Amino acid sequence: MNTLARWKFACALLGALAATSTWIAYRPRSSGPAPTSEVARGGLPSKLLRPLRVSAAAAGLSERDLIDRALSTASLRDLRVVLEKLGTVGSDEAVEALQGLFHDPRSGVPDLFVSFLGAVATEGAVELLVNNLEDTRLGMRSSIIRSLGATQTAKAEKILLRLAQTTADPDQGAAISALASIESESAIALLGKLVESTDPQAAQAALWSLGNMSSPAAAQVVRKVIRSANPRLAATAIASLETIDDELAKDLAAIARSPNMDLASNAITALGRAPNESTLATLQDLAKNGPPQLRWSAISALGTCNNESSVALLGELLRAGDRQVASAALSALSSMTAPEARDLVIEAALSDRAQWTGAIYHLSALKGEDVEAALLELAKNGQPRDRQAALPRLLRLGNEEALRSAVQLASTGSRSDKMDAMRLLADAGTPQAMAALQGLADSAKGQARVTALEMLAQVNPGDPRVNQMLAASLQTGSTAEAVNAAAVLGRLGTEESQRALLAAMSSPKKELALAAAQALGEQGMTDSVRAALVAAARTGDSSMKTMVMERLVAQGASEGLRLAEELLSNPSPEIAQSAVYPLSQSGTPEALAILERSLGAKDPGLRATVVQVLGQSPTENNTELLLRMMRDSDASVRSAAMSALGSQSNDKATLALIESARRGPPEDRMSALSSLTSVTDPRAGKVIAELMRDPDESVAQSAISAGYQGGEEVDTALIRLVQDGAVSESLRLAAANQLRNRNADLDEATEKRVNELTGSSGMYGGYGYGGYRRVH
Repeated sequence: MNTLARWKFACALLGALAATSTWIAYRPRSSGPAPTSEVARGGLPSKLLRPLRVSAAAAGLSERDLIDRALSTASLRDLRVVLEKLGTVGSDEAVEALQGLFHDPRSGVPDLFVSFLGAVATEGAVELLVNNLEDTRLGMRSSIIRSLGATQTAKAEKILLRLAQTTADPDQGAAISALASIESESAIALLGKLVESTDPQAAQAALWSLGNMSSPAAAQVVRKVIRSANPRLAATAIASLETIDDELAKDLAAIARSPNMDLASNAITALGRAPNESTLATLQDLAKNGPPQLRWSAISALGTCNNESSVALLGELLRAGDRQVASAALSALSSMTAPEARDLVIEAALSDRAQWTGAIYHLSALKGEDVEAALLELAKNGQPRDRQAALPRLLRLGNEEALRSAVQLASTGSRSDKMDAMRLLADAGTPQAMAALQGLADSAKGQARVTALEMLAQVNPGDPRVNQMLAASLQTGSTAEAVNAAAVLGRLGTEESQRALLAAMSSPKKELALAAAQALGEQGMTDSVRAALVAAARTGDSSMKTMVMERLVAQGASEGLRLAEELLSNPSPEIAQSAVYPLSQSGTPEALAILERSLGAKDPGLRATVVQVLGQSPTENNTELLLRMMRDSDASVRSAAMSALGSQSNDKATLALIESARRGPPEDRMSALSSLTSVTDPRAGKVIAELMRDPDESVAQSAISAGYQGGEEVDTALIRLVQDGAVSESLRLAAANQLRNRNADLDEATEKRVNELTGSSGMYGGYGYGGYRRVH
């Protein structure tokens, strides 16, 4: 080949390669599904089992538009709708364009995208699911496995068959469940083997999957298990049944009398799906005479039969059965569509057993003129509980007689009747009910008036008339009415209510002024509200100052901190201590600095309270403060400091407690021993054991009492005390009882000595404090 020929050949080759590359680069994306698995014979046709797919154009949709919407929407609800549509009409173009959603940080978005991949089921979708099968995000792998099952593809089937057989795989159950969507002969065969496996969880999951299949082969496996000797699997198999023929009904009737309650209950429930004379006779007998656990299942199963015979049987049980049987029968009748069942519910609601069975509740769920007439009869002539149950439905229907009855009850009834009637009117929410409630607010006085206004305000908080009437109650009502009105205005949070409360804070009635300030403090802390609260605190008594301080400190206002400091210096211990908890809850550096300064207060009760609060926060600074307070001049403060150090859990605190337990005055040593019981450091147990021999018997008793903590050294010290005749009997008795409490392993001689001191095992009491002597 000469040079020219070679040049021509190279040009031709390059042209061919360019054309091929162009075709590959611009070949159309797949729009059809990936190759599907083979469906088992005998079930529904594959075209009915497979997800429905249509072209976007045929559905009047644009795939590109759906893709753009999915990428731009910020709403999870809208994204769900768009992806559902794309799952029907989408192609690999959508899969490729949206694959970024797989790692979207928004909660729920990756799961929606995975579900979309299972629905679209293109080759690209299946490939993307397979490539991400080992995703480590919580729950994501199981979602991917379920979507693989939804694709119903041959590739997915192969993977699911492998995972379903892998016992060590944490998502084995998800793979087994996913096989329910792939009704292939291979899937049914594998699930059948898993049912016979020794793994109970895998066997049960396989049964549920088989029960969700339409194939006769799957149903045959389930029916075989029903007759097996494994009651747990048999119960699961029965629960998964959908279709029950006469032959199977006979088997279930026999199983329904099984001593295994779970198995029998599932069989009874299944019998309700196969009503015939024999089945009804079995259910009737069990409903009347069966064990209590099965009677309710039998009655419920009669309700699912929904035929004339079952209605008659349930009616008999409703009229003559005990309370539980009658209630269960009524519940079953309420779920039935037969007219006779409806008549029985109405009859029960009007009978003297209505409250006994809860019939009025079931009656209220029905519709019709006969139901309305029955409810009206109960509202007019029934017991108070009957009226409360019947009126809500009638009021919502706008029944005039019910409205008059509710208004009369709200006007002349007892206090609780009035409140209940007004609440019923408010809950009804109809214009007539609201007008009646407004009329009650106009005419009522005291608490009834405020209650009516509050209920009106809940429906329409911006109603100016309601605000005006509540403000009027602040000015002209009794003290109790005004205080209640202030609380309601505080919950409204409107500008009008805020103005009314600001005005009420200057009231000469202390209770009203305090209630108004408290209601304002629960609203948003605006500048005007804060200024009004501070002014009220300056002119009011200590209760006003304390309440305002609590609100302002909680809001982080500097005025609240200044008020807290003033209260801490109050000569009254109770008033001073009221500022401690709000400051500790605030937790700001400024608030904690105020608490730290108050450790120098003259009142020991205040110092002890601050110490207790600081002990709740195990910080290094608080530990140093508590160590300082261990040297306080007051014993109660030192005791509080040691108690708080027990929860600090650091070496400094432990060493300080040990030192105090060994060398402090007796009252401090006992406090330190008590705190050491909260310390997990091994040194604490050794000190407790050591001090059981303290010359001061009160300290020794405290050490024995603390002996429920600690290790072997405590048991050894207690045993030696019991055996030592030189120590007092009270110490030996306390030690013996503590040995009992600790369940110590004692030799025969020690056991005998303990029994002599405390009585035989099981005949004594006490908890490380000396116990109770045996009564002879």
